[in-house]
Amino acid sequence: MPASFIPQLLFATAMCLFVLPQLVVIPASYSTPADPAPVPASYSTPYATPAAASPAPIPVVSFHDLSPHDLSPPSLAPLAASLSAAFSSHGFAILSNVSLPAAPELLAAAEGFFGEPLEAKMRHSHGPYGTPEGGYTPQGTESVSATLASSAPHARRTGADRVENFVFRSMHSDDRDERLHPPELYTAGKRYFDEASGVLRLLNRLACEALGCPDAEYFNRRFWDGKGSNFDATPQNGNSLRLSHYPPAAPPTCAADGCGGEAERIRYGAHTDYQTFTLLLQDPRDHRGGFGGLEVLVGADWVPVLPPEGNNPGTVSLIVNCGDLTEVWSNGLWKSNLHRVTNPTSEEGWAQGRISVPFFTGPKDDTLVEPLAAAVERAGGRRFESVGAKEHLMRKLGLSNE
Repeated sequence: MPASFIPQLLFATAMCLFVLPQLVVIPASYSTPADPAPVPASYSTPYATPAAASPAPIPVVSFHDLSPHDLSPPSLAPLAASLSAAFSSHGFAILSNVSLPAAPELLAAAEGFFGEPLEAKMRHSHGPYGTPEGGYTPQGTESVSATLASSAPHARRTGADRVENFVFRSMHSDDRDERLHPPELYTAGKRYFDEASGVLRLLNRLACEALGCPDAEYFNRRFWDGKGSNFDATPQNGNSLRLSHYPPAAPPTCAADGCGGEAERIRYGAHTDYQTFTLLLQDPRDHRGGFGGLEVLVGADWVPVLPPEGNNPGTVSLIVNCGDLTEVWSNGLWKSNLHRVTNPTSEEGWAQGRISVPFFTGPKDDTLVEPLAAAVERAGGRRFESVGAKEHLMRKLGLSNE
């Protein structure tokens, strides 16, 4: 692709990343603790063991130096190389200085919705988790640890997850979703969905630069119809916006003869994500004041991920990780890595709810995902079989709902 070619859509996407919206503060510096053992005490006791220092933090990649006026391959190459290194070693990266103006409004709307009585929330339930209509799923429905093969490292069934959620499965151009979802959530959700889709388009192009796709829009064409800058909001792709709420709860206790199944439950069990990239807006309280939070498996250690400080005013950090389909496309050069959400470690932590916002992404339903030729050559051979995008997603969703 000529260096002078700048697709209109990617230009608009990058401009969005640099517009200064209202201030969003994600406080506190990132540190690098990790559990001292592969299976920590939080699986068998009500409180997790305090973590020790680790030499392998999740890499931070800043969008600060990305110019919206030059999106040619040479200008994208340094950022693509940084992301590739992070996805190769950890399967995760922290993107700093990303502009998502709708984030504060969406978080406020989510807090209001989840504060409603269960009866009111259930009016917006349209079926099991993963249903095409999205909507509300109550706590006790999903068990994400069941999606791991029993032979997988660190595979451990931890029961029903301590989470309720609301999902926008797709955001149609007509009023279908507006009729399905509460107005206060729909307005903010639609804005955030569109903004996160713009970030995804840029990530897809960076991935093409790093992995050696046949052309710069190879991935984007598998998410949206159209050519060049004329991508539309294809409703049949795998993108979905999820509002996850981990309600306050009484700390589980252990009887005299040991801890039962309830104490073994954690907020969200160990798993890999099912599709391509996940863009997570993390709760800023993670791992502070006994709050618990997101952990990533690095080697044999579970490494807590703390939201970093130091973003430019009006920007946020996103935790971005590779899912199963990205690992296939990259022929294993990039990891689909295990992660989980741990229980709080104090009574104060249990007394607080946790809200996070993952934007799950996946290609169009009929996409056959197979290793890229360039990735096969770099790896010295093909490591993965082809897989149907929708087939894989539905299989994992079925396992999680059992």
